[in-house]
Amino acid sequence: MKFLSSLKTTMGLAIATAALLAGQAGAAVLYLKSPDAVPTGLTADTGNGPLSQTPNLGGPSTIQSISWWGYYFVGGTSDDAFVLSLGGANQSGSVANSAAANGLTFYTLTLDTEYFFAGGLLDLELINASDFVEWYWQGSGADPVTGAGPFRALQIEGFRSVTAVPEPGSLLLFAAAGCVLLMLSRRTLRVRRPD
Repeated sequence: MKFLSSLKTTMGLAIATAALLAGQAGAAVLYLKSPDAVPTGLTADTGNGPLSQTPNLGGPSTIQSISWWGYYFVGGTSDDAFVLSLGGANQSGSVANSAAANGLTFYTLTLDTEYFFAGGLLDLELINASDFVEWYWQGSGADPVTGAGPFRALQIEGFRSVTAVPEPGSLLLFAAAGCVLLMLSRRTLRVRRPD
């Protein structure tokens, strides 16, 4: 009897765990415009002001990090003072950089606080606010589908907010587990009655 009771408890916990795990997804690239192979940047520094980009993220999203490519005419990475705003609000976090192909530098801002976005076009502005640089945000050509552009080289990472729809195999597994639990509970009731 104790075996059947512990089996029911274990199966119940396994079903609950599977249901929770089915709704989770890993961080993914939500938007990507790769940099052009030749310098096509526009200045985004204190001398010229910020540049704007309006990437279409589609549906609701949670943004964790934003990356971009750029290069210097004057100055270097030790002089950087990037300010990035989403939806008109400046974001805080840590900026890391590394050398990229074609003399570009690749930057990633990991946000201190995740940014929740309802979906559609995201208003994004970027400036290197240092007085010691002449900095260019690398271009990414025109959109191959719509012909719109030119765009700036940009990558946004995070999570899509989606409603989890169980796979048919998962539904079958849940149904089978339910049948087993039902059979075990009916068998337990028969064993207890001394009819």
